[in-house]
Amino acid sequence: MADRYQNDFGDNIESTTRVPNDGSCSSDFRAATLTITSRQLPLYHETGIFGSVCKHDIPLEFTNMVLSGERYKYPLAVVKALTEKFGFNINIMYDIGCRFKPALFAKFPELERAGSQVAVGVFHSYAHSMSCQVKNNPRYLKGAGLLDGEGLERLWSYLGGFVSITRQMSSKRRLLTLSHALAHFKAKRIASMRKFILLL
Repeated sequence: MADRYQNDFGDNIESTTRVPNDGSCSSDFRAATLTITSRQLPLYHETGIFGSVCKHDIPLEFTNMVLSGERYKYPLAVVKALTEKFGFNINIMYDIGCRFKPALFAKFPELERAGSQVAVGVFHSYAHSMSCQVKNNPRYLKGAGLLDGEGLERLWSYLGGFVSITRQMSSKRRLLTLSHALAHFKAKRIASMRKFILLL
């Protein structure tokens, strides 16, 4: 898990990163607000997980979200773990990729030099302004092909069944349960890829 990298980035990266104020994006997604209600804070130490999948929807890296909403330190920790494994020639699709891109390239200039692209998933892009969609929708980016960038949404749909059973668990049991669930999802995805390849 990418938890070990969270402290490398801190909680205030959003306030220290300049986001272009050109009016090109007006996303209304909750992820863009980076908050969690104060009513939820005392209830749970771990408020969620942040993760990544490859273009085949195979789970790669994950990190626990602790006492906060969706902060930049979580995707940055995941990206750091991914670059250690796969190098800097990777592309990233994120619900608020348009706002996240300056922080990403500030912390990982090697990604920008390698020509990495940051996009907003197809489903999420339609909540962004038209100019943002043209710049960040993967349908308009060279080399993205037919990727929709919504593999994590499919994974979250599967993991949704584990929310109620893991909510009251200790951190270690929750981590073990989610690790087994992710391993099962990964095995199913790989098995379905084999069937698809055999049919071709």
